Amino acid sequence: MAEKDSKKSKYTRGGITFEGYNKPKKTPGHPSKSHAVLAKQGDQVKLIRFGEQGAKTAGKPKAGESDKMKKKRA
Repeated sequence: MAEKDSKKSKYTRGGITFEGYNKPKKTPGHPSKSHAVLAKQGDQVKLIRFGEQGAKTAGKPKAGESDKMKKKRA
C-alpha cells in the first residue's frame, strides 16, 4: 500500500519514495530494472518497473556496432 505524508505529497511503494503519481524515478539499487513509476489511473495505483539496468543506448551509433544494437538504439 502507498503511504502519504500529510505535509508533502510523497508516496512510498516497494522501498522507493515517489514525489507524486506518474513521475518516473531512477532505481540504481534494483538488480535488473533501471526505473520505476507509481502509475495512477482513476482509483487504481500500480508500481511499474521498466528499463534495463546498465543499458548504454544513448548517443550516436558507434563504429562497428551490430544491427541488433542499432535497432535497440532506435
